[in-house]
Amino acid sequence: IAARNLELCFPEKSPAERERLLKENFASSGIAFFEMAMSWWWPKARLARLAHIEGLEHLREAQAQGE
Repeated sequence: IAARNLELCFPEKSPAERERLLKENFASSGIAFFEMAMSWWWPKARLARLAHIEGLEHLREAQAQGE
């Protein structure tokens, strides 16, 4: 199904280019699956070491103002 969708959406791309997109999509989907599982089962402290949030003060300010 995914290969056919790529064929319909990107008829100008060569079969090799569409195959590359297909493989990249499935690789990305696999990574997302494992990242989702990590977010469900890993402790918050372990997850916090993997991420850096920029601009959190803006969110907190908006929340404080009721926006």
